[in-house]
Amino acid sequence: FKKIKPKILIKINDEIIKGQELFFDKNNPNIKFISTENGIISNIIFGERKKLERIEIKIKENNKFIEFTKIKDEEIETIDNKIVVKDLINSGLFKYIVSFPDFEEIKEINENKKIIKNFYLSLFENQPLLENDINYILEKENNLTLLIKGLKIIQKISENIVVFYNENNKRIENIIEKIQKEIKNIKIKKIENIYPSSNFKLQYLYNNNKILNNKKTECNSICYYKLIETGFLFEYGKILNTKYYSISGSGAENKKYVKAPFGINIKEIINEVKQKPNSTIITGGLFIGEKIEENDFLDHETINIQIIKKEEKKIPFTFIRFQNQYLTKTKAWTNNLIKKEKIYEAIDDQNGEQRSCIQCNFCNDICPAKIFPSLLAKASIIKDIEKMESLNIYNCVECGLCTFICPSKIEICRLIKNGKILIKNIG
Repeated sequence: FKKIKPKILIKINDEIIKGQELFFDKNNPNIKFISTENGIISNIIFGERKKLERIEIKIKENNKFIEFTKIKDEEIETIDNKIVVKDLINSGLFKYIVSFPDFEEIKEINENKKIIKNFYLSLFENQPLLENDINYILEKENNLTLLIKGLKIIQKISENIVVFYNENNKRIENIIEKIQKEIKNIKIKKIENIYPSSNFKLQYLYNNNKILNNKKTECNSICYYKLIETGFLFEYGKILNTKYYSISGSGAENKKYVKAPFGINIKEIINEVKQKPNSTIITGGLFIGEKIEENDFLDHETINIQIIKKEEKKIPFTFIRFQNQYLTKTKAWTNNLIKKEKIYEAIDDQNGEQRSCIQCNFCNDICPAKIFPSLLAKASIIKDIEKMESLNIYNCVECGLCTFICPSKIEICRLIKNGKILIKNIG
């Protein structure tokens, strides 16, 4: 909980029920964190400078839960927006509506108006080597029905809705047809399957041909699975506390979807796929994900888990690249002899440590937002806000391509994120 200043409402040994508020953000009381289980608070763990790290709950099986408003499909059009917004906030789902540029949460709530101007929904994920078949999830149980209901709820508080999907996914076209049949006045866009085209921020920039020069929110989005949770909330009047996790990667014996509770210990899920020795666990994908330890717990936003092998052997003469099984953008003569498409195996070895920028311009060439990541990273290091703004930091979509392509192993995307945090904190 790095980005919030929590006001904790519970203490150790308190008995809690599903849907109960545990804490909220003092800077924005609309950002609430809710228990997804019944049980007893067994521990409240703080990190450095009293930063809240996690709350541990000893689960106690019972049927108690906080009740929310049930809304029938035919009532959605006429239901008071005030009820919708109130339940989205009190259920903790409101905080998952993210903004672009990502500097402002929705703070001023006017129940009589549409509080979202542009809402973008991505129905595919195309990070390389990531197993995330949205079709599989939406075809399970009544998830598609719940997603459609969740989208109808979001439409209540949004002026414009755009849904985009992968043009190579024929199976999802049936899903798109059902969405169009059930929901009127939304735009559907078919998108080329090249990473990071599934990024809603990038789609907004491309669709509107915009260059953003201030912190003002231009559009919002939410993960498709949070839409399923939204539909569940208003269908059954209670929060959903389980979801399907996608587990894949070179460090897993097999690929699998596992249905499990929110906030589960990572070990309990990894056991389902038989983790190989000497491997690293990453949540969120190789480009924008984070490393997680085996004794950690999954956050409520995680859907994808990748296990990748650790490379133990060192390759001699890596600057010459005698072997062609490792991805490189370097114009080494051995790689230029073979021109073909190849699927590369993901490993966690970087072949070296971070070095100084060599001005190769790879990050600037590959940036889909057409900004200059190398210059932004340097401006972030020296905390030059005016320079960062002149370099259009507000247009960064945080796809991670700049970091991935950097031959000097510089964490460019992280440096740019730090610059954004600096701008946000200064106000």
